[in-house]
Amino acid sequence: MGCGRFLSLVSGAALLVAGTTASLAAIDGIDLSPDVGGSPDIEKGTALPPPADLLTPATPRPRGSQFEAAPIPPEKPVRPFTEVGYGPYVIGEAVDLSDPEIAASGPINPDCHYVRFDHPAGPLYLMIVQGEAARIDVSSMGPEGVTTGPSLPNGVGLGSPVGDIEVTWGDQVETEPNKYGVGTDYIVTLTDTRGIVFETDEGKVTAYRVGRPPEVHWVEGCS
Repeated sequence: MGCGRFLSLVSGAALLVAGTTASLAAIDGIDLSPDVGGSPDIEKGTALPPPADLLTPATPRPRGSQFEAAPIPPEKPVRPFTEVGYGPYVIGEAVDLSDPEIAASGPINPDCHYVRFDHPAGPLYLMIVQGEAARIDVSSMGPEGVTTGPSLPNGVGLGSPVGDIEVTWGDQVETEPNKYGVGTDYIVTLTDTRGIVFETDEGKVTAYRVGRPPEVHWVEGCS
C-alpha cells in the first residue's frame, strides 16, 4: 500500500468519527465539549430523574401527634392568707373537691374535712364543710405541732400580745374562758358571716382561726 493511500484512509476515518459525534450531538442536544468538573449531563441539567420507586412522598403527620401543643390548665388565683381565705379558697364559697391538693388529703368526709397547706410561714388547715370552705386554722394541730405560722395582714398572729387584738379590733372583741381552762379566747366579730377566734395563754396568742359562724366557734374542729 502506498504512503498516500494510507494517509487518505486515516484522514477518512478521523472525519467519519468526527462526523458521527457531531451528528449524535445534534440529534440529542448534548454538549460533549470538555468541561472542568463532573458529568456534563448533570452540570447542564440533562440527567435523567431517579426511578419512581426511589421517590418516597412525605407522609402527613396525624393530628394529635406528640408535637401538638398540650392544653395549658388554668392557673389558680394567688391570694395571700387573710381573714377572707387563702389561695383559691374563700370562706363561705364552694371548694373544688377534685383539685389535686384536696384529693391528696385522703378520703373526704362530706360533713367536715381538714386539708393541710404548707404556707411558707407555717402550715394552714382548711376546714371544708358540706363542700364549702368554712374556716382556716393556724394552730398546734398535726403530729409535729406548729411553732410558727402566718400572721394576718395587720401583723397579728401567733405570739402576738393580747393588747394587739384589743387595739386592732376594739369593741368588736369579746372574751370568754377557754373550754379546756387554758387561758382566754378572744372572739372578733368582723361581719355576720365572718369572724376570728384567738386562743391565748399567758397574754399571748397560741392559736387562732378565721371563718364563718358557727364553724369558727367549734372548739374541737371536725371532732
